[in-house]
Amino acid sequence: MDANDAKRIAEAELARWNSTLTPNRLVNPQATSHDPRDGYVVTSIETHSRAWIVHFATKRWLETRSISDSVVGTCPLVIDRATGELHAYGSAEHSKFHAWLDEPQV
Repeated sequence: MDANDAKRIAEAELARWNSTLTPNRLVNPQATSHDPRDGYVVTSIETHSRAWIVHFATKRWLETRSISDSVVGTCPLVIDRATGELHAYGSAEHSKFHAWLDEPQV
């Protein structure tokens, strides 16, 4: 497994998330379907001894860089280098995310 495999795993997860998006009525109160710019995309991948850390954002945020278009309440996706297992943590689990990364490997 390499960083490209990790990216494919993360992109599959983000595609699953994107398939559940609802209309952004804050941007368009009459919207009946989601705007493709609200979809999540991989923005970067960090290499860690234990995992690949996959950062993501919405296409809209990449266009505007506006705080109102930023993703909140998430940590990056984490792909275990040994198993390919995906770990997704919420913002309230940020310490869990770091604890897992720093856990001694057996």
